[in-house]
Amino acid sequence: MAGFVRSRVTIAIVVFIVGMSVAAGIAWAAIPNSVTGQITACYPTSGASKGVLRVIDAQAGETCGAGNATISWQKNGLRWKGAWSAVTVYSANDVVTFGRTRQAFVATTGNTAKRPSDSGAWKVLGGGTGMTPTQIGMLRWDQDPTRPATVNVGSMPQGAAFDGASIWIANSSSDTVSKINPATSTVSATVPVGTDPISLAFDGSYVWVTNFNSSNVSKIDPISNTVVATVSTGATSGPVGVAFDGTYIWVANWISGTLSKINRTTNMVVGTVAVGGTPELAAFDGTSLWVTNSTNGVAKVNPVTNSVITTVPVGSASGGVAFDGEAVWVSGFFANTVWKIDPVTNSVAATVSVGAYPGYVTFDGTYLWVANRNDDTVSKIDAVTGTVVTTITTASGPWAIAFDGADMWVTNSTASTVSKMRA
Repeated sequence: MAGFVRSRVTIAIVVFIVGMSVAAGIAWAAIPNSVTGQITACYPTSGASKGVLRVIDAQAGETCGAGNATISWQKNGLRWKGAWSAVTVYSANDVVTFGRTRQAFVATTGNTAKRPSDSGAWKVLGGGTGMTPTQIGMLRWDQDPTRPATVNVGSMPQGAAFDGASIWIANSSSDTVSKINPATSTVSATVPVGTDPISLAFDGSYVWVTNFNSSNVSKIDPISNTVVATVSTGATSGPVGVAFDGTYIWVANWISGTLSKINRTTNMVVGTVAVGGTPELAAFDGTSLWVTNSTNGVAKVNPVTNSVITTVPVGSASGGVAFDGEAVWVSGFFANTVWKIDPVTNSVAATVSVGAYPGYVTFDGTYLWVANRNDDTVSKIDAVTGTVVTTITTASGPWAIAFDGADMWVTNSTASTVSKMRA
């Protein structure tokens, strides 16, 4: 099997603070307020720095000054949710990007399908022209970039996912799933599942993991850390990838060449889509499912009619897949390439060379991250320019990547570890 899958986050802030001492880009001050937990920041209302946040120590009496507006939030309030989706239910203080410029918005109330705008249920984060995704990525008040982490998990970890609080890792040779506390970088629970767990997805309430050699999917309660249901995807189906479309769980069955559509409430398979070949992983773009294949092109599937809309040919077998809010990104593990697919024209818009045998692809709101299994590296790609901006060496056999809103978590299948790296 070529086999390859894939976040509530306290957004934190690494910025320069007026009047406070700064060490290595980290402000060691009473931020957030030690009593109220509130973080206060200023942003210029005009000029070249319009809308750019600067955190201040309001508890010590620091103020924003003339020409600046003030914004504040609770330390546990802002939650990074990635690109806005019409099918996602949002809560107050959820942060999304929206539109071709990927401007950042914060939800002011709970809402469902309202499109972000600088009024009503959404507010431009930072005021003025808002913040860019790069600026959002700098919001890490409690992070120390000099201290990454390596976490020991089960044998041959593969898939990774974030449930808003914890990182979940599928340990394929241990038949377990590890739950990692991202704040302490420690394993907080180990959950036995089926045989050869590969990939994971979070549906807002439960964690779903595919078990390749059991031909089923385990549904895990992330609070009790127990399997609450096991769903068969058919005898010798070989489930690999799993994705959530806002309503249903979708599973890519490598052996049977199908997709299984699972009702997450009844835990029943309610549809099967023949995609052919050996489907690997799946991602949802808000309208369609995209399914990679190790023997043919990338299938675009209508999740309502349960049918293949089209198959996009790519230069080699496809593996990892992610949606950045505008384009679908697919890795070709034999071609050492990542393709950018236009979901409107259903054609390849760009080709990016990466490391050897690229697998899972993950989007962090600004960049695509690709695990290159055979040269022990991770490629970071600018989603706008389609260029590799950095290549990071990790432990042996990087397989999958998950983003927790601040950091990237990379499974190292050969080393049986997970690397935490700063985004």
